[in-house]
Amino acid sequence: MTIWRSRFCTTNQQNNSTYVSWRAMALVAGWGLGLAPLGAYAQSASTAETSSESTDAGSGLAEIVVTARRKGELLQDVPETVTPVTTADIQSYNFQNLQDVSQLVPSLQIVAGENRSLDSNTFRGVSFQPASGTQNTLGFYVNDTFVTNNFVTTNIFDIGQIELLSGPQGTLRGEPSPSGSLTITTHKPDLDQFGGYVTATGANHDNWNGNAAVNLPILPGKLAVRVAGIDEDNELDGISSIHDPQKPWYHSSAGRISVRFEPIDAIEANLMYEDSYWNQGQYQQVSGPGATGGVLPTAPANYNGPPITAEQMTGVQTYPAVTWNHSQLTTGSLDWHFLNQRLSYNGSYWSYSNNNDSYPLAADQAPGVNAADEIPLEPFQFSTPSIIERTQTHELRLSSETPLWGFMDYTVGGFFRYSKNSVNVVQFASFFPGAFGSPLGLPNPFMYDPKYTLQLAINSPADEKEKSEFLNFTFHLPQDTELTLGGRHIGYMKFGSTAATLLPDGAFAALPPAALGFPAGVPCGAFGFGSTYPNTCDIPASVLLGGHLTALPTTYQNLDDNTWIYNASLSHKIFQSLLVYATVGSSWRPPGVSVGIDNANGDPTLNSLLHLKPETSTDFELGAKWTFLENRGRLNVAVFHQKFENLIYSGLPVTYLSATVPGAAGTPAQFAFNTNPDAVLNGITIDTGFRPTRQWSFDFNTSYTNGHLTGSEIPCNPPATGFPAGTYVYLCPSHASISVAPNFNSTLTSEYHMPIPGTSIDGFVRGLFNYYGRDPHVSQFYTAPAYGILNLFLGTRSQDDTWEAEIFAKNALNNKTILLQGGPGAPAIDSTNGALQAEFGSSGYYTTLVTPRPEIGITATYRFGSK
Repeated sequence: MTIWRSRFCTTNQQNNSTYVSWRAMALVAGWGLGLAPLGAYAQSASTAETSSESTDAGSGLAEIVVTARRKGELLQDVPETVTPVTTADIQSYNFQNLQDVSQLVPSLQIVAGENRSLDSNTFRGVSFQPASGTQNTLGFYVNDTFVTNNFVTTNIFDIGQIELLSGPQGTLRGEPSPSGSLTITTHKPDLDQFGGYVTATGANHDNWNGNAAVNLPILPGKLAVRVAGIDEDNELDGISSIHDPQKPWYHSSAGRISVRFEPIDAIEANLMYEDSYWNQGQYQQVSGPGATGGVLPTAPANYNGPPITAEQMTGVQTYPAVTWNHSQLTTGSLDWHFLNQRLSYNGSYWSYSNNNDSYPLAADQAPGVNAADEIPLEPFQFSTPSIIERTQTHELRLSSETPLWGFMDYTVGGFFRYSKNSVNVVQFASFFPGAFGSPLGLPNPFMYDPKYTLQLAINSPADEKEKSEFLNFTFHLPQDTELTLGGRHIGYMKFGSTAATLLPDGAFAALPPAALGFPAGVPCGAFGFGSTYPNTCDIPASVLLGGHLTALPTTYQNLDDNTWIYNASLSHKIFQSLLVYATVGSSWRPPGVSVGIDNANGDPTLNSLLHLKPETSTDFELGAKWTFLENRGRLNVAVFHQKFENLIYSGLPVTYLSATVPGAAGTPAQFAFNTNPDAVLNGITIDTGFRPTRQWSFDFNTSYTNGHLTGSEIPCNPPATGFPAGTYVYLCPSHASISVAPNFNSTLTSEYHMPIPGTSIDGFVRGLFNYYGRDPHVSQFYTAPAYGILNLFLGTRSQDDTWEAEIFAKNALNNKTILLQGGPGAPAIDSTNGALQAEFGSSGYYTTLVTPRPEIGITATYRFGSK
């Protein structure tokens, strides 16, 4: 796998990967293993602490502390739906990324995209697609600072806790988000004890994951440093290609250093820096009969490959789609405790760059396009990433640590974010005569000359600024009643533009002299043109286009908006073990932008779909949290209703008329448009847990949501009669789902453990079962059936928590459910917006997705000192 990867990575990329991987992992693992004996003195203290936590739980459920309201509270005392994922959960279920973590949260689904920086997610019944060009419906935070999802979805290591907060957020932290927030807290350094851990996982499919951390007190009680790192290799989803012998790959490495400083009891400072890099080579899974043929004798039936079923889990690309990403994240916090108040600063600076190193044909409609003759990259693409973003955030807040006058807590603060990003994407525009052999003969898909390919560059820079002020009061009323009121004023500015320009440099068209008006018998050289094919001249694209290079006129998006969001919550403890609550809250999202609409002819309807309006929503939730049987059982239930106005909605792909050259007739092409319809969402979540004995426990969580548009017009497929004259996109009233995930999802976990007689070792067995309901929303041409995935774990661990080893089987029952494939009427794959289909006919292959392959492996962890 390494040999194949080096073929596609530039020297710079390999050096970045080597730097993070070897410097981080060798340093951390080397220190950890080399200095482990020195940490022996700390074992007894650490063991006592762990035992104490276990004793506190006794024969009941463990009490979990969460920081959903930016202060430590027991989970059952928080009047909102919060799902914690602890360090123990991550270790127990061998979670390696957030996609794995979502297995514990039925209302969360994360789908890895071809580009892992562009993963899509669904939370609480609303799906987010990165192509929507706006903020996520789910807010992501690292150490209480706002980040985008690409900083957290690739891998997780040395994590303190993850919390999923459901419902509109934004009056207490960071950015407004209509569906909820996902917060990640990395392990803070321990000021007093040396310690750390090393974890290694190996599995079939070339899966390797190693991560480690070392904690070093520099000035005991005052200053400490924690260093952590990870190195990961695997075969992604395992989709290979029948036309390429190499396997897919994914390599990720990251290093993190954290510093904690407490010069006096009243002041605590924390600083964290993380550097991560990943690269991957991927093949798109397809299924279908293959090309039908009959259009040209040079492209007979199945010229691009044989019939393929979804169960074969393969593709037909001749080379992989290669992507790399480099990101850096710095977070910092400073807390001053005085007079029972706390003044806090949280800030961050982060940047990432992402690039695509190749553009294969997913359906192999032109086998001549291969690793030797790829669709060309523009020279600037090797040095200019496709996506660049740099962001800084600053937040200052003042809050009470004990209630004022014995009944009121408050938080007041301000937040500032400045983001500067740029999208520089190169897309295929058209094939000129000569791309597939001499224009005087029939086009041959097995012949390809890259110089006869015209491309276009889409440039979409944007600057965003947000300044907001927030205020939150909690009133502790008599009879165990609590009233919380919060508000946030948001001042948002965005200055951006989108333009598409044809790139004629280096592109040619092979044309016969007669078509150019040249005298017969006069060689092309006499007119200053070269020749590749007999009786044709290579005419530069710049000459043919005559200076008409605008594929999409520059459209500006300058927005200056001021708005308010709010929340109110009333809760009451009927008993100490039963909390009921009602909340109402609002949210807002900045407008999105669509990149990739080909509109060289300036159709006004298509232009109106480039830039969208801001989104607003209002949410109502009723809930109850009950602990029973002396803390052996837990039942939490919440029902909610949310109404959206101008929802920033990414629809399913539909057919429109694409025009990349001014004046040219539109060509049918597929595109997933962003629009601003209204929508409504209803749902219920149930979280239960029970511990029948000290050794056996189980949890069951379920979520049902039903969200849909309310009749607004959105782009849709045209009628059978085609597009009316002058129409480039068809609009229809819609009640489509606002989620591509199933409405109903459930999770069941259980563990049984017992001591091994005569030893200080426990044995355990645990299981994780996920049930996903029938999904009619994944595609308008296919409905995914309901299915379940079972993961099993069997292992041993020391009773002092020093080491643990387990074997695991993920998808243990080898469930192979087709989650997406083409159906009647579905358009076949065409990576060139219809150009190859017009030339050679339908590819006969369709985008396909199947449940993950079974995975069998072993994980071992060794902890030392303070861990």
